[in-house]
Amino acid sequence: TLRIDSEADDNINSLCHDFLHVIGRTAYDKYGDFNKAVIYHQDFCNSGYIHGLFESYFRSNKDPFKNLAKMCEYSADVRAFDRWQCQHGIGHGLMYYTAGDVGESLDICESALSEEATIDCRNGVVMELWNSELLAKEPDFINKNNPLKTCENMSIAKTECYVYVPVYMHQT
Repeated sequence: TLRIDSEADDNINSLCHDFLHVIGRTAYDKYGDFNKAVIYHQDFCNSGYIHGLFESYFRSNKDPFKNLAKMCEYSADVRAFDRWQCQHGIGHGLMYYTAGDVGESLDICESALSEEATIDCRNGVVMELWNSELLAKEPDFINKNNPLKTCENMSIAKTECYVYVPVYMHQT
């Protein structure tokens, strides 16, 4: 239904990714297991579904970092793009886990994942920073008067920051 509605209505299409975050969170809550819920993942609307899965995964696990490095190995035939989306989704989930603490989220990417996965995870962290949904600690990182300064002040993930800052500037 969301796919059909987003193709027919530009307003729904503009919110489609965020809707899929909610659907992903709900699916994780329903199935209670990442591997059971991830089988419903599609690339649709920039893969917001898998981002939502990780948001609920981090919220509901006592030790979410225990197998984090293996989370994106859910299928032997997973495509490179799906692996990127999954590792990127970890970054989104970490932002929810840390209530929007960019520095802490980036540090977890570094300490819990491989080098390749860390780069993808950073991308998800920074994308979440600039999404329309404001998490508790994000205002501490965002320079509202000059969002580009936010990126300039970052020591890591600076390139990713510059990629996503136009989204924020378009929304404000």
